[in-house]
Amino acid sequence: GDAIRAELMAALTQTGRFIVLDRENDAALDTELNLIAQGRAPSAEMVKQAQAHLADVVWIGQMGQFEYTAHRRQLDMSDRPLVSHAGGWALSHKLVHVATRQIMLSDTVQGTLPSTAPTTLPRAVDGTKLSGDMRQRLVERTVESILQRTFPVAVASVEGSQVVLSQGGQSVQLGARYQAVVRSEEHTSELQSQR
Repeated sequence: GDAIRAELMAALTQTGRFIVLDRENDAALDTELNLIAQGRAPSAEMVKQAQAHLADVVWIGQMGQFEYTAHRRQLDMSDRPLVSHAGGWALSHKLVHVATRQIMLSDTVQGTLPSTAPTTLPRAVDGTKLSGDMRQRLVERTVESILQRTFPVAVASVEGSQVVLSQGGQSVQLGARYQAVVRSEEHTSELQSQR
């Protein structure tokens, strides 16, 4: 869980669209701020006390699955077990707007790992690699989910056959086909009045 949290914080920061606040180290940060408040630092440092950012949104995640399990069945005619492997990951998450308590996003991202066929032969499973691969995919899908909800892809401009989108990176895939929807001014103003 700690590794996923750290990787998710890094990935969100690297998008350049979020300032991620570190609440895990509040005790160490408070110690430094107390030193400033007690006059143990130059007066120029006093200004920094009022510069802490407050969160606009809070991300909340709950892991539903993160496993790659060996399934064993003892064969009646043999002393060897029949073993297969299966597993995957699932994460339910939401973004909550702090000031309004409004849930901006509620989603579940999930993935499965390839199952192995049952066999009586020994099979080595690299748990470290599997865990790393699952963490990486989970973080990618979670960031993609957050970005699609908070910064949806929009057409920035069209010149002939050239289309410029508002974002790229993980939001679009090479060779994929997309459908664009044109919003009328009436529809846009209707959406804004509902906010």
